[in-house]
Amino acid sequence: MKKLLFLLMAGLTIFVLPLTVEAQVVSLVSTNNSLTLDTVTNAGVRVLSKVVPGNKATITIQVNVTKISGTLGGTIIPVASNDGVKWYAAGSGTFTVTDVASQGVNFSPPLGFAYYGVQWTGTGTMAGSFNASLLARTSYQ
Repeated sequence: MKKLLFLLMAGLTIFVLPLTVEAQVVSLVSTNNSLTLDTVTNAGVRVLSKVVPGNKATITIQVNVTKISGTLGGTIIPVASNDGVKWYAAGSGTFTVTDVASQGVNFSPPLGFAYYGVQWTGTGTMAGSFNASLLARTSYQ
């Protein structure tokens, strides 16, 4: 009986070990200035991005916006690319930036791309900065 129980436990270990989670959090980098923080002025457009190698089970992007001056506005959308040059909307998420001192949003873009990022398109007379981090997990656990 002890041998049978030992064999069952050894068999469960083989199936449980591959379900371990590997997650990494990285800062997105501006395609404009190669820094982790960028500024959107008036109706300007800026993209923060990062290459995400390998197959991932989930990707979450967290964006932080800070008001510098003017009346903050515009929209932030998740974007994706396979070449890191041409960016396309990734999913249906859209965040409307409002005129407050600081705000944030999370996106979960669809999987299957080499590069992930966020794009802020400003509006009116404003200046605001933003940064973002990306969490990529290799398992759903």
